Amino acid sequence: MSDADLAAARALFAAGAYDRLGRLLPQLLDGAEHGVGAGPAGAARAAGAWVLVSQLAVKQSRTEPAGAYAGLAGAAARRCGNPVVLAAAARAGATPLRRTGRVPEALALLQDARDRLTAASRPSVAELDLAGMVELTAAYTAAQAHHAALARDFADAADETAQRLARRPYDGGRRPLLSASQCTLYRIGIHRHLGDVDTALAHAARLDPRALPTA
Repeated sequence: MSDADLAAARALFAAGAYDRLGRLLPQLLDGAEHGVGAGPAGAARAAGAWVLVSQLAVKQSRTEPAGAYAGLAGAAARRCGNPVVLAAAARAGATPLRRTGRVPEALALLQDARDRLTAASRPSVAELDLAGMVELTAAYTAAQAHHAALARDFADAADETAQRLARRPYDGGRRPLLSASQCTLYRIGIHRHLGDVDTALAHAARLDPRALPTA
């Protein structure tokens, strides 16, 4: 499995082409299994593949397989050691944990990932991007568990991270997922879960879907 193969699979996921992506699952899983031991780069690709397969399982409401694949992604990410890869695996792992009522574990996983990403005095564009997305995932997770103050704190932190990211020049790599619009999108779900529907609707009225990175 090459970087190009993984990028093509991610593009299918971003476009919502889940049936087409599903037909690639044997290739992705085989590539991950054979690549995980091929040094840090191979472990990073394996983690990326298992994250993607876990995300697809979530879309298909298959929570148990999603958790299993996220666990494999986390193990591969630890072999890789890259904080961006670790954070992607943490985000994947948090969803099945949240869906099975293990919110404290999900939040601890996300907090650890965020701490790793922000440890440097000047995080990279990729690290800021993932830090903000981790903060949004943590905010949503806290909101579903009705931890209102924690949810708002994480959402506010994501807003600040998005502002920092917006001041950094695009480096030509993968386009960031984090943006002010992404934060607004998450605020809709966060406030809905907190029972503050008026605020959720106010955020929805401000959102321009064309500003979002995926369909």
